[in-house]
Amino acid sequence: CAVRVGFRSPSCATMVMKLSPGRGLGPFRIGMLVSQAIVELQTNYSAYPVDFHYSSDKPLASDMLLDMPDMGFRLRFEPLTQRLRLIDVYDTKRVVMTYHGSSWSGPTTDSTFIRVYDLFGPTFPGKLDAGRGDYFLHYRGLSFTFHIPQEYRSLYGSSNDMPLELPDHTTPVASRVFIYSGSDLLRPEMPPATGHYCEPVKV
Repeated sequence: CAVRVGFRSPSCATMVMKLSPGRGLGPFRIGMLVSQAIVELQTNYSAYPVDFHYSSDKPLASDMLLDMPDMGFRLRFEPLTQRLRLIDVYDTKRVVMTYHGSSWSGPTTDSTFIRVYDLFGPTFPGKLDAGRGDYFLHYRGLSFTFHIPQEYRSLYGSSNDMPLELPDHTTPVASRVFIYSGSDLLRPEMPPATGHYCEPVKV
């Protein structure tokens, strides 16, 4: 099911948010409750529409999502604990993300492979999904995907070369950014709970 929970008409203002690998984006912190995220959106981002997605048939079988299309990212919550486990930025042009005081995305800034690599530093060579053409570059708590054109995919499928610059002298641009806790995008960890949160008891 999908429910629109925005409160006003869409805003054209561009968001500026600090990215913290493994911790969060702006005020949205890995491990926060979905109720806390909704309060944050109602209080400080009410000009932006929000879509709430969940499974009405099997509510504990799939993640809950808060999707902010005008902000270019969605929040993914674990269904049992209702805590944030993944932030998925799917449109880097709609949000200005900063890291150590430097902005590297937004309407006037391309999130290129070279810019990302220079800002976040060296890491192990990534992996190419040859079918979709997406090159995954991983840091702890942070992953990027870069789309590689069909004619160049064979260059990165089985080698340790990174697509810093393609043969046509262009550099790929990040199509998605994932923020999570831990070192595995497919198995994000959940930080220890704080405050008045109680872990569920299995019986």
